[in-house]
Amino acid sequence: MIKRKLRNGLIVILDKQPSKSITIELTVKVGSNYEKPNELGISHFIEHLLFEGTRKRDTRQIAAAIENLGGEINALTSNERTSYYIKIIKKHAEIALDILSDIVKNSLFKNESVEKERQVILNEISSISDNPNFYQWIIFQRNLFKKNPAKNSISGNAKTISSITRKQILDYYDLYYHANNIILSIVGNYDKNILKKINHYFSDIQQKRIKKYKNIKDPKSVKIKIYKEKKDFEHSYLVLGHKTVSRDHKDSYILDVIRVILGAGMSSRLFNEIRIKRALAYSLGVQHEANLDYGFFAVFLNAEKKKLEEAKNIVIKELEKIKHVTNKELIDAKNYIEGQYLIEIEDNQKRAEALSFWQVIKDYKLFESYLKNISKVNIKDIERVAKKYFDGKYTQIIIEN
Repeated sequence: MIKRKLRNGLIVILDKQPSKSITIELTVKVGSNYEKPNELGISHFIEHLLFEGTRKRDTRQIAAAIENLGGEINALTSNERTSYYIKIIKKHAEIALDILSDIVKNSLFKNESVEKERQVILNEISSISDNPNFYQWIIFQRNLFKKNPAKNSISGNAKTISSITRKQILDYYDLYYHANNIILSIVGNYDKNILKKINHYFSDIQQKRIKKYKNIKDPKSVKIKIYKEKKDFEHSYLVLGHKTVSRDHKDSYILDVIRVILGAGMSSRLFNEIRIKRALAYSLGVQHEANLDYGFFAVFLNAEKKKLEEAKNIVIKELEKIKHVTNKELIDAKNYIEGQYLIEIEDNQKRAEALSFWQVIKDYKLFESYLKNISKVNIKDIERVAKKYFDGKYTQIIIEN
């Protein structure tokens, strides 16, 4: 892997892989955690608008330039980054560079595009509210965090999306869409002239002093928090969890291992106790999310309303029991993580995304050392971390039918 910085401050990460395809991902270091209360959802709004036409291409031409070659063009917005990527066969890499540079440099943000995408996003917000698998996390994070902006939905809400103006969009774009706030990660079988081509398409992006992101440490939970909501869903849903640490903290790797032992797959402790032994839940799992300045660890399940309390009690009991694991459980969990990780990053789009993620967190090299850090986890680490974070002061949300 190679890391280079253009004269304008744009960071390039190159990862040569022997594949027939190439992924080029452009990441802007801005996401929903950067937003003010009156502009919630604006990062995601801009993500939509960058596909809505430039000085050179209209919406259809942007998509057709890639799709007509069998490629894929898409984007994502998270709490801390907005990424645009193209995956295409290697001989068309320059077309991908042209399209990505065009949408980032030359988007028009026409009034009609703003209004069209406003309606699209409002529909998206409504559909999330109707989908319990998404909605449960919106409600959980809103109740878990007090100060950290991770409490806000990435998509924003109907009120803010309805009121965001074109001027706000242009001002926000002008704050963050600059060369020294961009990472270009390229994974695949690129040619020897790739840096020259990157310079051609991206060296004219201006750099600007970027307002430094202020990490917000959320206060420690001092009591159990319980929230219930009635929804017209077929089943009832439970999420129960704790605040943890950011991704660059050593404990985040230990929490990854605990997640697997507790709830990854049919052989996990929770699946065995709740599904196999007692048939209390339809589906269940464990989510460990760790980002730039926040983290959480949560168990989720859906079940019949009358079975929810028993299932919840088992979850609490298993969070207490996870302080004690066997050597076999530890080895199996490490093997599981290694297998899943290596299979996923065979996909060069997933690999490019991971490189961007780690560079935003701290340094792309952490991508290479991830499995090494997992391998260092021992039984005493698990005991210490479980005691530290699973302290009984959990946040619980229930969505009942």
